[in-house]
Amino acid sequence: SSGINAEYGDISSNRQEMKAAMKEHKGVVTCIKIRANNMECVSSSDDGTCIIWDLNRFVRNQIIFANTLFKAVCYQPEETQLLTGGSDRKISYWETLDGSQIREMEAALTAVLTASIYLTTATILLVEETVAK
Repeated sequence: SSGINAEYGDISSNRQEMKAAMKEHKGVVTCIKIRANNMECVSSSDDGTCIIWDLNRFVRNQIIFANTLFKAVCYQPEETQLLTGGSDRKISYWETLDGSQIREMEAALTAVLTASIYLTTATILLVEETVAK
């Protein structure tokens, strides 16, 4: 597989225009989240990387490597940290500035497929992979 990468464009009711293709992931992109200021986004991939992209210059700001197949990523409310989840069943916290890991915790019995943070309750919602019996 040649990998699936992030593309950025403008979409309106009568026009679609691709602005840039940001190609660095070697595997399938599993999640993309855009920062509130629309100047940055983060993509996760099953190649074991999360990439923070500059949406003005369409280049990588930071890359995170881990021994997992990333399935989910989201910004925490202040957008200074990222939360990731994946096949290792852990939720990890990462610094957006330098990509360093802040902490990790066991979170699920199976792979974490999605993660969200709710601003009003400081709650993390996890969706796990289900296993047929």
